[in-house]
Amino acid sequence: MGKQNNGINGGYQGTVGTAIGYNWRGRWCTRSKPSATKDPCTTRQVAARGWFTASVQLASHMRLALRQGLHDSSLAQHMTEGNYFIRLNRPHLGWQDGALVVDYGSLVVAEGPVTPVHFGVVTSPEAHVLTATFSTDPADGCSAYHDTVHLFAYCPEAMQGVMATPVYRSAERVTVTTPRPWGDSEVWLYGWVQNIDGHCSGSVCLAEP
Repeated sequence: MGKQNNGINGGYQGTVGTAIGYNWRGRWCTRSKPSATKDPCTTRQVAARGWFTASVQLASHMRLALRQGLHDSSLAQHMTEGNYFIRLNRPHLGWQDGALVVDYGSLVVAEGPVTPVHFGVVTSPEAHVLTATFSTDPADGCSAYHDTVHLFAYCPEAMQGVMATPVYRSAERVTVTTPRPWGDSEVWLYGWVQNIDGHCSGSVCLAEP
């Protein structure tokens, strides 16, 4: 049974007939009650379900980056950051032999209208530390001093990601410290810019492992 909120003209939460009311990001919404479904019986159905489940898991492992990098875009599409990430990266997420195949070098974890920076060399000055240099395009007058540069490191083997402490454009380098349990496992780096209003630039994969 649904529970009404804010009087007769307000939203409701719960099931009323064939509709379900819920609150998403401060908005009251309604969706159809799902009908009973059977387990998939064809190879294609099994693969589709496995692909989607694995894609959702990947998005959850990258949530630190997605909550920031895809927040605006997903909000405009009335989607969660995770679902928008899956839709955006569908061409880079495959399925083979019962496992998700990911083109990490092509993944997008941030997008938006902000002027990006030009990332350069990635170095490791000490164990578990990765530093990426960058420079602002001097021909572009749209960049702002208070824009911050972000770096996200993701380890597929550990199924975990960590964010660097953001720095201003003028810093010319950003550093992330990876967890020691990652050891010598492959690590993928993604960088982008965020302005003072929270809008982002597109993300860039800085280097392959």
